[in-house]
Amino acid sequence: MANAFRAFMPYILPLIGLLFWRRARPLLHYFNPAAWLSGYGLLALLASGFSLDFEASLYFGLAFLMNLLIPCTFFSHRGARVARPEVVLLVATWLILALFDVLIYVYLRDQLTEGYGIAGQIQNMTRSSGLARWFGVAGLLCFTLIWQGNGQIRWVFALPLAFCAWIVWTMQSRGGIFGFFAGMALLLIFSRSSWRAYALVFLVFLGLVGAGKSEFVMDKVKEQVLRGQTVEQFQSMTGRTRAYAHGWEQILEHPLIGRGNWADRMTIGEHVHNSELQALMNAGFLGFIPYMISWFVGWWLFYKLYRWRKYMEPLDAQLFMQAGAVMCFFTVRSIPETTTASFSVDSMLMVPVYIYLFVLFQRMKALMRQKRNIARRVPV
Repeated sequence: MANAFRAFMPYILPLIGLLFWRRARPLLHYFNPAAWLSGYGLLALLASGFSLDFEASLYFGLAFLMNLLIPCTFFSHRGARVARPEVVLLVATWLILALFDVLIYVYLRDQLTEGYGIAGQIQNMTRSSGLARWFGVAGLLCFTLIWQGNGQIRWVFALPLAFCAWIVWTMQSRGGIFGFFAGMALLLIFSRSSWRAYALVFLVFLGLVGAGKSEFVMDKVKEQVLRGQTVEQFQSMTGRTRAYAHGWEQILEHPLIGRGNWADRMTIGEHVHNSELQALMNAGFLGFIPYMISWFVGWWLFYKLYRWRKYMEPLDAQLFMQAGAVMCFFTVRSIPETTTASFSVDSMLMVPVYIYLFVLFQRMKALMRQKRNIARRVPV
C-alpha cells in the first residue's frame, strides 16, 4: 500500500498544485535558485520523449517538479496566518530530518556498526552513503546550534553531534565525510565569533600535524579511505571514472535536450554518480545551463546575505548559517552523487534551503532599502 501511494503521487500532486498556483506568491524570480531548477526540470520532463523508458522518465520528471512546487504551498495565501512561511518550511524540513534519523536508529541500531558493508545488510533500502547524508546534515545542524547559540542549553546538542559524526565516519562515505568537514569549515570561517573559529582551526591544524607523524594514525586513515579496496579501485573512484566515460559518450549522442530523468540508468545501465553529468544526460546542454545557474545563484544569495547578517533577527541568523552549511555539504556531494540533478532525498532537502535563502534575501533587501531611505531623510 505504501508503494502504491508513492507510485501514484507524482500523477496526483500536479492537480493539487494547480489549485494553489493562481494564489501563490510569485517565486519565479531570477534570483531564486528553485526557479532555475524548475526550468531545468521542465526541460528534463520534455526530454522524456527521447527516453528509452518513457513511463519511468515521466514519473521521475513529475516527481522532480512536484518536489519544487509543493513547498510553494506554504506561500499559497497572501496575508497568510503564518507570518514567516519560509521559516516554517525550513524548520519543518529540519524536524522531519531529525525524525527520520531517529527512525533509522531505531530500525538499524544493531547494524550501524557494519560501516561500508551496511549496503548489503538492509535489503537495498539505503546505502552507506545515504546514511552518511542523513546524519551528516543533521550533524551540521547540531554544530550550528552549538557554535551560533547562546547559553548552556546549546550543549544539549553536543551528544547528537558526536553521534552523527560517528555515523558519518563509520559509513566510510567519502562524499559524506568531505561534505561534512566542508560544512563545518564554512561554519567556522563565516562564524560570528571569528577569534574562536581561528583558535579552533589552529588547534585542528596542530592536531593534524601531530597525527600525520603517527604511523598508527596514518594506517587508520588509509584503511578508512580505501574501505578495503585496492589502490586501482580507489583511483577509479569505485568505478565512477568508468561511469563518467560512458555517460559522456551518451551525452554526445543526445547533446541538445537529453533523454529525460535518470537517463544514466536507462542508457549506461548504472548510476553516473555526478550531478553535472546527470544534468547533461537528463536535459542536455539546454537544461544544463539553468541547472548550473541554480547553484551559482544559491551561492550568490549566501554571499549577499552574509554581508547583511548583522541586521538579521537571531532566528534568521541561525537558519541562514544552517542553510549555508547544508548547501556546502551538497555542493561537495554533487561531485560523487547526483544531489539536485534528479528526484532524490538530496533535492528534497535543498529545495527548502533555496526557497528560504531567496525569501530571506527579498526581506533583507527591502529592509536595507528602508534603512537607506531613512538615512537620506536624517538631517546632517
